[in-house]
Amino acid sequence: MKFKVKVKKKTFGQIYREMLEEPPPEREDGLDKIYSKEDLERYDKFMRGFDDPLQGMAQYHRRYGEIFNNPTRREILKTMIDGEKTFEEIAEMTKLDEKTLYHHLGMMGFCVEVIKREGKEYFKLTKEGERIKNF
Repeated sequence: MKFKVKVKKKTFGQIYREMLEEPPPEREDGLDKIYSKEDLERYDKFMRGFDDPLQGMAQYHRRYGEIFNNPTRREILKTMIDGEKTFEEIAEMTKLDEKTLYHHLGMMGFCVEVIKREGKEYFKLTKEGERIKNF
């Protein structure tokens, strides 16, 4: 048995009218149309340190590259794919000594979030860190 799927094609005029009907972005840069509120809060927090937005974006991507281009940091991120982990769990899974692991975790600020609960620190991937799933 074969099924036929009818696809209604839209004209350029229909698409254009739909675009005009969309509410305008709330932000001047329009990023709220693309990113979640949570992502934008992290982005804005990072960008506050820069007078020039282009310089901030370049720094953001440079730091991101330093994390994902480093095999040790990728390995650390991969330990958190299935959920938050304690420092000890990450150390055991990666076989890294305490000093080395603290160094790398310190470099991964916007990819890893620290959650303090019941007197323990747990490390969890942020939205940026979750991109490790694509590697």
